[in-house]
Amino acid sequence: MSQATGSSYSLKVTKASQKESLGIAFNTVNDEVRVAAIDPSGPLASTALKEGDRILAVNGMPSTGKPASYTAAVLRKSKGDVEILVSFDEEDNSMRSADNSMRSAEHPEPVETDYLIVEESKAEESPVSDEAASSMSLMIGQIIFLVQVGVGTSLFLLYDYGSVDDFSMIKYSTFRDIMVMLLLGFGYLMTFLEKYGLSSVGLTMLLTALNMECNLVVESMFTGHRVISLDAIIDAEFSAATLLISFGALIGRATPLQMCALSLFQSVFYAANKVFLVFGYFGAEDVGGTMTIHMFGAFFGLAAAYALGPQNKPSASNNAASKVSDVFAFVGTTLLWVYWPSFVGATETASDRNEMLCLTNTIMALIGSTGATFYLSQELNKGKFDAVHIQNSTLAGGVAIGSTARLAMGPGTALIVGMVAGAISVLGYFYGSPFLEKKLGLYDTCGVANLHGLPSVLGGLLSVVMVYVYQPDAAEDILQHEVGTQSVMQLAAVVGTLVVAIGSGYMSGSILLPSSFDFEDYEDAVWWIMED
Repeated sequence: MSQATGSSYSLKVTKASQKESLGIAFNTVNDEVRVAAIDPSGPLASTALKEGDRILAVNGMPSTGKPASYTAAVLRKSKGDVEILVSFDEEDNSMRSADNSMRSAEHPEPVETDYLIVEESKAEESPVSDEAASSMSLMIGQIIFLVQVGVGTSLFLLYDYGSVDDFSMIKYSTFRDIMVMLLLGFGYLMTFLEKYGLSSVGLTMLLTALNMECNLVVESMFTGHRVISLDAIIDAEFSAATLLISFGALIGRATPLQMCALSLFQSVFYAANKVFLVFGYFGAEDVGGTMTIHMFGAFFGLAAAYALGPQNKPSASNNAASKVSDVFAFVGTTLLWVYWPSFVGATETASDRNEMLCLTNTIMALIGSTGATFYLSQELNKGKFDAVHIQNSTLAGGVAIGSTARLAMGPGTALIVGMVAGAISVLGYFYGSPFLEKKLGLYDTCGVANLHGLPSVLGGLLSVVMVYVYQPDAAEDILQHEVGTQSVMQLAAVVGTLVVAIGSGYMSGSILLPSSFDFEDYEDAVWWIMED
């Protein structure tokens, strides 16, 4: 369907999937993206579009002044309703009908390569050279070496083991469960990028180890407890989880070197927000890390992604999934789902009551978000499920319940929290992500705004009410303030975490993420030895 207005018109077409071909070729003429050819058997052949028309925008994203390859990449990535803003010369208007009717005769053979780019000298992206990639890899090695030397020296001179009285195999089991979440859950969840699977899993492992090392030193310096115990190691896992959430917003666009540097910055800001602000000054209730982990990680990563800027590279089209990569991502989802209750209740193994509440409330919330996600996904997609929704939004209940998991809210309330979180997450993927890209130029690769950001804000705000309504028994003594005051502190912790995360994320991204050379985004071959 097309709507003409003077010398411009809006063309709308529907793509069932990213891989569907629209059968159109572009070139660049005087910094304008022009239609070079149209497949007579393609879906655009029967529209008002004709060769020579100028492409002004695709889905609200301007094309003027950008290479034709950028417009091609945006179209490749699009799915569902696609709106193309087109203009043409007034003197050509009278010939449009005739030209369209003759198109099949002029081009009897279909265009062989969809979105073919012709006669364009500056469209192709300059991949990073082998020398540049090798240089960056050496710098990654230098960062790893310096971190390990610094941490190792600190541990040797200043630290000792924790007390054997504080050790238990239950804590080790908790450590193991969380590590499965980090290395396998987060790692495989991000393998939906069909050309970036090695980096998704491999860099997850590197960043987890690097961030845990830093946190063991930084957080203990802030708290004054310079011992290496299982409690300290589990806290370091929480820090790594925060980094991996931020990684989800930047994966494929930030280089491994930049992510290693970012992990050092974030380990300091994360620990400061957690120790001094949320649990220190405000004394907030946040047993499962809704604010300190999910909210901080999501908005730190989103702010860094905003500092990185919009995705203008032709290789943006590499940000695509295949059936196989989606199945691997589902493996990550199921592992996260199974082990999430252990994550939320990790600090409560000494209290049977608190641990029971954490585990039960988290399980009910996950059940709620799973049901809501499957329902709303097919409602929004005309009876079919969207893999992105199911891979991510089913976990939103675990994010939202974290702040209030050890409150005796009742299993029904926990289920409702999960249902609301799952619905908000799906709506975020369906409406929020396109809005962020079109209006703010904020490209969130994995949609952490929808899985971690929105549900964490929901959970934080709900905690303001729930700590007032569901007061724990006096014997439990888990809240730091009196009725009313605790609610105020919960709200203050939400606002404070958002301010610190966004401010530190944008600053870190502005310093670390600008690149002096181009490389192909979402492509393993840039950073890994690839077998033929």
